[in-house]
Amino acid sequence: MRIILSVICCVFISYAYAEEKLPKPVTLSQQNALVRALDTHIATLLPSIAYSVIVSEAKDGTVIYEKNSLLNLVPASVLKTLTATVALDALGGGFRYTTRIVSKRIQSTKKKIVLEEMAIVFEGDPSLQREHLRALLLAVKQKGIKKIRGTLWLDGSAFSGYSKADGVSWNDLKICFGAPSTAMTLDRNCFYALLNPNKTPEKITLVEYTRPEWPMRLDNHVMTVNAGHEEECQPRSWPSKEANYQLEGCMTINDNPLRLAFAVSDPEQEMKTFVIDSLKDLGIKHRGRVVIGKPNSQLSEVLGEHYSAPLSELLITMLKTSDNLYADSFLKTLGYKYSGKSGSYQTGINALIAGLHKARINLRCSNFEDGSGLSRDNLISAATLNDVLLFAWRQGKKQLPWLASRGLEDRWFKTGTMKGVRSICGYIFPENAPPLVFVVLLNGVVPESGATETEAITFIQNIKLFQNSFIDVIVNNKKKILK
Repeated sequence: MRIILSVICCVFISYAYAEEKLPKPVTLSQQNALVRALDTHIATLLPSIAYSVIVSEAKDGTVIYEKNSLLNLVPASVLKTLTATVALDALGGGFRYTTRIVSKRIQSTKKKIVLEEMAIVFEGDPSLQREHLRALLLAVKQKGIKKIRGTLWLDGSAFSGYSKADGVSWNDLKICFGAPSTAMTLDRNCFYALLNPNKTPEKITLVEYTRPEWPMRLDNHVMTVNAGHEEECQPRSWPSKEANYQLEGCMTINDNPLRLAFAVSDPEQEMKTFVIDSLKDLGIKHRGRVVIGKPNSQLSEVLGEHYSAPLSELLITMLKTSDNLYADSFLKTLGYKYSGKSGSYQTGINALIAGLHKARINLRCSNFEDGSGLSRDNLISAATLNDVLLFAWRQGKKQLPWLASRGLEDRWFKTGTMKGVRSICGYIFPENAPPLVFVVLLNGVVPESGATETEAITFIQNIKLFQNSFIDVIVNNKKKILK
């Protein structure tokens, strides 16, 4: 049904935009060094690589260069620029996530203050850390509250539905960059460790947790072996009933420590464990149930609140570190605010599309499954993403949070990388010339069959060089096109 609807949508859109033409072709007067240089540059790609490319002037959208700009391709993380643009426009740069502790009623006696019921309400703040939540619980204690009698609610109803988008690769699910998107989030729903080879061969390797006080644990079966077995040694991880993950495989005795970054598989249960342990540590007694869900009654007494940094700062973090959890949290928050219902991937995508339509952006036959670009089912063309970047420029120009904080004076860009995909988009600021917008989407980026490991590494390095050189060609030739 979904595929049929997508086809119908594409047919309808194609009909509605029957008069639409490809971006205005380059005129004879524009057949200059820049165009020739970009043609030559793109010609260096393998014939098997599909590409969608466009360069335009930020001030009015005039297309300077395009190749296959209406071709839909998998964008990877450059999709985050779209999420950031709509979130900033819809929520505002001053928006902050609030995590609050509320109660039903406070009973005071001569010796102590007792809560009948309490709830911790989460809005999906992707930046929330254990230290923040512990400080909130400490604020409860400092009010003289020493006992909670009744249900303690952990309310994550701001988000609902799946914690992963359709089209996410199964082997990404256990890695930190693929951490589940939930309203209850602590430390990005990740935990970290180092795997060290044992000093003695045929002994189990040693796990060193970055934060040993956290409850997450690894069931480690990785063996240490003598040097010379590098090719057959590769630690692997699997879900485990006894721990968060089980490790198998081997490391050689001379290997460097291996940094591990795992996704928390059940953030709500980890939150429950953390809250129970924190209450005990703080000396706050609780007699009753701990329930993950929305309170049955109104709890209006606010005991404490934690505010995130403003959205403008969170967006900078998201784009700079390419944080998938942040991006999907923003998407679900858009859905929550737009629909008045719990935020989900579906309500978030509906809000995203509504925001783009409001900006009069022609989505053509784009398909969105998340806000991060982690799903391989996302599809967008260079022309559509170009329109999004143009809209963002009109909204804030160089004062856009991510442009105002850029590290390079003459450019800002966002890259996207997954197996077979290399993308880059952004803005170029040539000296003494108007700014430009550019988008380069590449799919089918794999080395030729039979390539050695060294050849495969060289191939990927050349693709990265291709992206950087694409910008350099424009920067070095922009003045010529304006003559």
